[in-house]
Amino acid sequence: MFFNLLIFFVVFIDQLVKFIIHKNLDLHQEIVVIPGFFNINYVQNTGAAWGIFPSQTWLLGLLSAAAFLLVVIFRKKIFENNIWHKVAYVLLASGIAGNMIDRLKNGYVVDFIHLYFKSYHFPSFNVADSVICIGVVCYVIPNLIAHYKKTIKE
Repeated sequence: MFFNLLIFFVVFIDQLVKFIIHKNLDLHQEIVVIPGFFNINYVQNTGAAWGIFPSQTWLLGLLSAAAFLLVVIFRKKIFENNIWHKVAYVLLASGIAGNMIDRLKNGYVVDFIHLYFKSYHFPSFNVADSVICIGVVCYVIPNLIAHYKKTIKE
């Protein structure tokens, strides 16, 4: 129950920030936060990460719904009972849900975090994207450590 509340909280924060961006910025409006590094830039992404699969909103929405259901239904088989995997579960489920809500509600995902350095610009992303990436890291790290420990013992 506690982890489901955390999922709800992270999704709420993701949706609140996206709502604030959507209501207060014009499309493609950019606000400099840290010159030369970080801007807030309102973008409507109809594709997946980094804009791949553009205009595939409904397909990506259905895939997101399937991924969310798989993560929630099979969490005990996918995630081990350690803090890393518990955090990974919360972050992955939250991020998937946050972007799925956007796709099904708006037909696009609201992206707004724009990181760049000189001429290199990382594609805009959002809170849900961030927690998905952190969740993957939290899932992979203990698996790599366990594999390394097993390899040393053999």
